[in-house]
Order: sequence, then structure tokens, then C-alpha cells
Amino acid sequence: MADLEQMSQAVDRFLSSGKSRLEFCEETGIKPGTFSYWLKRVREQKDISGGGFSRILVNDQASHAGEVEIIYPNAVRIKASSDQLSLISRLIRLY
Repeated sequence: MADLEQMSQAVDRFLSSGKSRLEFCEETGIKPGTFSYWLKRVREQKDISGGGFSRILVNDQASHAGEVEIIYPNAVRIKASSDQLSLISRLIRLY
């Protein structure tokens, strides 16, 4: 049985890999359902300990252009129009 520390390390490797969840699971031999469970559990644990997004920076040039850039802790960057608040909200909750 996997423990939290082991799976936390696997989740960290997944987040920095740039691979899809399925690709990562196939390469590591972890069942996708099992990995999804641990991914959620590790994320919840990190939220309790202050993990996740660490800061919000406002770029005056971007805000004047009506654009928002979301940078996830795994360095993935997503740009969206600032008038698409529901999309921005969903992108933040995805992490």
C-alpha cells in the first residue's frame, strides 16, 4: 500500500513532468484511479500546509490590455481575457 509521502513525491514528479495523467500512470505503473485518489489527497494536504499558488502579481501592462495570466506552481502558463471570469475561475480550481 502506498503511503502519503511516497505518493506526494510521485505527484510532485507528475506535476513537473508536463505529461498527461494517463501518460504518467502508464510510465510509473500506477493505476489511473489510484493516482487520481492520491493526487486529490496530496493536493488537499498541501492546501492545509500552505501549498498551491504562492502569490498574485499584477502586471499593469497586462491589466490595461484586459489579459490575465495564470502561472501554476508547475510552471504552466495560461493567458485569458479578463472578461472571461468564469473561465479564469475554472482554470484556478483545476489546480
